[in-house]
Amino acid sequence: YKTVFPVLEKITGEKVSGEKYVPIPSYTPSTSNIYSDSEMMLLKWLEYHYNVNNPFTRRDLLNFEDDLQDSLVFAAVIRSYCKNVKNLASLKPGKALEDLKYNANKIVITLKNELLLRTHIVEEDIINPHAREMVIFCTQLY
Repeated sequence: YKTVFPVLEKITGEKVSGEKYVPIPSYTPSTSNIYSDSEMMLLKWLEYHYNVNNPFTRRDLLNFEDDLQDSLVFAAVIRSYCKNVKNLASLKPGKALEDLKYNANKIVITLKNELLLRTHIVEEDIINPHAREMVIFCTQLY
């Protein structure tokens, strides 16, 4: 947090505290035989931010691949913490390849250029996701 909070303060113009910027939704340990409790908690955190930002198109996130492929969940998480980000307003809902590429490009550009976040993620990682890479990326966002 020592490196993330100063960046968030610069972007938002507000004093940043852990309580304000890392809400943890209520979580009950799952019976998933695929993901650990920690990974399920991460999915619930993503789901929480998506549903808060999109109350009319709520989602239940069940995996780190198909459910994150359209980049809309990442955009919701970013908007939750950085309200001044304008680059994500024009994302396109849908599963067409052109829409997926467009959205993934917007996410990567926003993270690297606007938020100055060093990340291993490139557009292709979001368009053709692998659970392990998405867990690492989501952990980095958290």
